[in-house]
This record gives sequence, structure tokens and C-alpha cells, in this order.
Amino acid sequence: MDSPAIVGTAGGTARELPEETLEYGAKCARLLRLHRDPEFTEVALPVYPLDPADAREFLAATDTDGLSPKGLAVGYAAFLRERRPGLAARLREVCGDAPWIVRSSGAEDQQDNVNAGGYESLVCPRPDDLYATVAAVVFSGYGEHAVAQQRLADPGYHPSPIAAFAQPLVGDVDDGGAAVSPPVSPAETPLIGEADVAALGGLLTRLHHGFGMSRLDSEWVLETDAGTVSVTGLTELTPDGRLIGQLSLGFGFASAQRLGDSDNSLAWLTGLPGTTLWRGALLRHVETVWTHLVQVRPAAAFDPEPSLDVLTDACRDRWRGTCATAPVDILVPPRRVRASSFLTSVRLEEAWSRYLRLEPEQRQRLGHVLVERGGAAEHAAVMFRQEGLAVLRGRPEDIPETASYALADPWTQECYFGAGRPPAVETEQRRMSALPQGCRLLFAPADAADAAAGARADGTAPGPAAMPGASRLYRLPHLPPRVRDQIVLDSLLPTPDVFVRRGAEVASPAFTGRVAEALLDGRSAGGAGGGVAAGDGAGVRPRAVGRTGGRGRRCADGRRGGASGGGGHSVGLGAGGRPPAGPRAGRRGRAGHGGGPRPAGRRGVPGVVAARLGRVHGVGTGRGADPYRGRLAAGRPGPHRGAVPVRGALVGAARRDVPAGRAGRRGRGLRDAVPGGGTCPGRPVGRRPDGRGAARPGPERRLPGVCGGRGVGRRRGRGAAGPD
Repeated sequence: MDSPAIVGTAGGTARELPEETLEYGAKCARLLRLHRDPEFTEVALPVYPLDPADAREFLAATDTDGLSPKGLAVGYAAFLRERRPGLAARLREVCGDAPWIVRSSGAEDQQDNVNAGGYESLVCPRPDDLYATVAAVVFSGYGEHAVAQQRLADPGYHPSPIAAFAQPLVGDVDDGGAAVSPPVSPAETPLIGEADVAALGGLLTRLHHGFGMSRLDSEWVLETDAGTVSVTGLTELTPDGRLIGQLSLGFGFASAQRLGDSDNSLAWLTGLPGTTLWRGALLRHVETVWTHLVQVRPAAAFDPEPSLDVLTDACRDRWRGTCATAPVDILVPPRRVRASSFLTSVRLEEAWSRYLRLEPEQRQRLGHVLVERGGAAEHAAVMFRQEGLAVLRGRPEDIPETASYALADPWTQECYFGAGRPPAVETEQRRMSALPQGCRLLFAPADAADAAAGARADGTAPGPAAMPGASRLYRLPHLPPRVRDQIVLDSLLPTPDVFVRRGAEVASPAFTGRVAEALLDGRSAGGAGGGVAAGDGAGVRPRAVGRTGGRGRRCADGRRGGASGGGGHSVGLGAGGRPPAGPRAGRRGRAGHGGGPRPAGRRGVPGVVAARLGRVHGVGTGRGADPYRGRLAAGRPGPHRGAVPVRGALVGAARRDVPAGRAGRRGRGLRDAVPGGGTCPGRPVGRRPDGRGAARPGPERRLPGVCGGRGVGRRRGRGAAGPD
């Protein structure tokens, strides 16, 4: 069992060796190749292959009839310990000291069968645990889940021991191999800088060229100043050289592949430098210290700019008039638009497990999967994409209790629910970007310097044309106009549920929010989280959009300023551009100060209303304070009682009223239908599909089933919801 990594990783050609693929599996062979490649040696971890020949010898020499997968693993661990007593020492020579991770390399990561998540990859925290860990991975293909998933591609599949390999572990885990909570707020998601995005993009481009694959699924681990960040990339390198697709990022071990209790952020690569679009609520800026590549596989089913059948305008009007309509985030678009039965679940991973337990006839009728939580880069999404099912993320209360079928329209990002005979479907083909909802440009303070200078000089309100990168948005192909307009609006104006934390500072990344910061940093003052409304006598009319607390007090010139929470001021400027003496304090908003010291008073913003900045000063420094104190409670994003008042909008002609200060209402819950067709209540509503306006999550109830039939299901407490 000598490892070819010892003799084959230094020097050699950067290509997969056929004998390695045959003996150790495609996944292991690709990683061996990358570690030999001088272009990737810096980021590719060392690999120690584990030959499955020992497992086959164990099966031949042992009576294994009637043994469970766990029993097989226990027996093989004892066999391997006796057969390879120096395994841990040889592994240490290649991968360094424990902890290690033992990974599968079976029938997976192939062009026609990705089999994502079909086998186990397990952490080995100590050398004494090595044999048990290796055995558990080698026989992980015998589990019920693994067998069911493989039989989707090969109905005659019978399990056998699989190849495995070991690598150094990069991640936050304790001595027992359990994931350690990252040193961040539970609701925070990672944000990497444009330079780090460009560096990853360069590596991805070289991967596409090196493997000769136009579409790739890659997994990365970033060591950052805020702990481990897991990244999954789904990308396409177009014939004209554009790299498009998405990066899903999460804090902690393997968080981008299996969504836990926290959410992930998403970066959409548009193919145009400097135009990365981000989605996330509470984004934590991190500095990358080291980058590691841990997985490369084909992603033939992923298409970032697909040609899809969508409803015609006339047909869409009929469906809207006949059926209940709900907005959804389409994680995996349907292969064709059709009405079908649908499966519901709270989490995407749970939905995949339930799908595997369905009868073949039920799976054949199924066309849509609706979840409350999930991401397009998860292993379950990869498998649903391979199966050709549409995956939608939406609000559970939008699903009618009597619905027996669903139809998703990718063009409008809507789903229609009905019962009985569905309306006729008329479609036309359109090519469109698969850009997820809620994406926007993010801005740093330096991006707003020129616009702030213009506003300070002549009172000009910054508009979309002043945003860096805005013009490039109109060069993006296959983007529906309404989607582009929404991106521009979200990028321009602050919203009450999107913030960026950098160090101890929390601020809105919207362009006008950054402009207001620059103006306030230069000449004016306000309470922490409170707005400052200012006008001058030169004919520029101040406007405070979306008051946070009470009505703003009148300024010395008789105009009414914006309301200020946290003890901010409403300030009016005289004709000479100088503030009147003794500005009066605005009313305190319904919600109080977010904690930490208030900044010293500053005066006067000529011609600009800075009614909402979403900035917290002095919070999160010392005393172990949470930088979201006052904005965030119990890990729930979005405004709520006790939040720093951040409602309102900014400047001149662009006006936008955004509701704030509400916790959201409990929905009826995500419902699962029994195979007969009725529905049952599930988990109360959590986040909306675009991540905005979170409601309070209730206890999780797992009621499996498929919606779409003739029977009538029973509600919770009145009968079973069908077989699990």
C-alpha cells in the first residue's frame, strides 16, 4: 500500500495517469494530477491514496453474510490494523500530523454520474482513529442512502468497497472531529475582496483549460482572518473567454456543500472584471491568508445562461388568472415548463433524502421541489439538477393547502399552484442568465469619493450613472430588463437587511449609503444609526424618505428634517451653507441606540438628505460586544424591536420606501402532502426566497411526502402524513 503520492507528486507531467484513475478513482486521480502540476502545487493539498485491494481481500477471507455496513466497517478496521500497522506513520510523511480527512473516490465525479454526496468523507482527528475512519469511508457505499442514489443511474447496482484517499485537514474542528463554530456572529456570511475573487477566477480559468471542461464544479477552502471559509464554484468558461457562474461561500467546515443552521453568501461572476454581484444579508469582510483546492469535477448539467422554455405572455396571464401565484428563487431551472406534482421540505438535503425513498412511479410524476432553505451549490442541488427536477426556494405560506400541482416560470421567477386540471401550456424559448435573485453590486467608501465631492460642491444627488460598474451591467447578455433594473436599484439605495462588517464597523454597502458616509465623515454629524437631514437655502429641497422614529423636528429655517433614531439631529442649512445655531435634537426613534459610544457631533451636509446610513460607530469593540447589537437578535437578520433605526432612503430624486421595524409574521408553515394529494402543516415561515424580511422560525417539523394526486391528506394531529 505504498502511496504513489510519495514518488509521484514531485515533478512529473501534469496529467491524469490512466492507471491511477483505474486503481484509485477519478476524484483521487485528478487531485494527484493537480498536486503534480507546478501551476497548482501551491493550492492543491498532498494526497495519500488508499488502495481498495485490501478491502476486497478482507471480503474474500471473511464470512460477511448478514453483516450490516457498520459491522463490515468494524471488521475491516481490525483487518487493516493488522495488515498495515505502519499506515499512520506513512500518512504522516505525506500529509503531516493529524488531523486528516479521509475522502471517498468511488463511482462519482463522472460526466454522466456526479453522485455528489453519495459516499462519506470523514475527519480523522487522531492517528488512533485512522483505521476506523478509513474503514467507514471504504464501506460507506453499502448504506441505504448511497445504494438508493447509485441506483438512480444504475438500477442494477450492487455495493462494493470503494477507493479512498487521505489529505491534511483544513478546517475548524475540535479533537473529536466535530466542526467548531467559526469566530463570527451566527448570521454572518463571508465576503471576500475583489482581488481575492480575481485570484480565484484566475485559478478557475486555468482549471477549465487544464481539464478541457467548459463547465466545472470545484470546491475550495480559504484560510482567512475570520476562520475557515468553504467555497463551492459552479462555473463555465465560454468560447469568448468569459468566466461566468457562481461562488457559494460559508463559514466553517464543508458549509458550502451542506447548508447548516447559518446561511451562505453568493458571488455571481459576470465575466466582466469589477462587476461581481453579491447576495447576502450580514456580510463579514474577510482577508484570505491561504487558498486550498480540494475538489474538481465535471458539471455538465450546470448552465449559467440556459436557453429555456418559458410561458408566452398570453399563457402567463391565463395561469395568473387561474392559479395562485408566488414569487420563488429558482435554484435549479426546470428542463421544460410543465405542470407536475411537487415535493416540499424545509431543507434541500432533507428533500433529496425523501426523493430517494419515493417509489419510481412517484419520482416519475415529480417535476418540482420546493424548499425553505437551500443553495444551488449544495450536493442535493447537484443531484436534483442531474435528475432534471426544478428546485425552488420560497415562502411556505404561499403554497395553497389544496394545491396538487405546480408550474415554475423561469422568466418571471414565479410558481403557479392549482388543483384539478391545469390550464394549457404554451411556451417560447428564451436565453436568459441564471443569476439568482437578490444579487447586487457592493461598494467600498472609496468608490463614493467622486460622487460625494460632486454632492458637496453643487448639491447634485448621485444617481445610477455615478455608480462604478453600473454601465457594465447593461453589457451583460441574456439579463431580463426587469432583473437588471432591480440590480441597479438594490445597488444604489440602502435596504434594511443588507450590511457589511469590516472590523468593528458595520455599514450599508449601497452606493448612496457610501456617499452619505463620505459626506458625514467630512462635515456633518448624527447619532449612531440615526439619520441626519440637511437642507440649504440655495433651493435644494431636503427630503427624508421613510422615517425611522417619530417625525423629525423642524429646523431653524422652518423646514422639517428627517426623523432620527438614537438621538440624531435634524439640521437645516441657511443660504450661506452654514448651519443655524443650536440644532435641535430629533425625536428618538422607536428603537434605541445600538450600543457603544456615540460619535462626536459633526455638522451640515449641503444639499443631501442622509436619512439612512445603516452605520454603527463604536460597536463591537471591547467588552466582547456583538457588532450587530441592536440590529440582530437571536441570529435573525433584518430589523426588529430594539434594532438600530436604519429605515429611510437617501438623496434627491431617487426615492424608495422600505418597510422596517417589523419582525415578520408567522406563516402557516411549509406543508408536505401525503402521496394521495392532501397537505400537512410543516415548519413556520423563515426567510423569504431573496433573503429579505426574515420571519421568526418556528420548531422544525418533518412531514415527508409528495403533492400531486387525488386523495385528501390529513392535517397534523389528525392522522399520519404518509410514509417517511
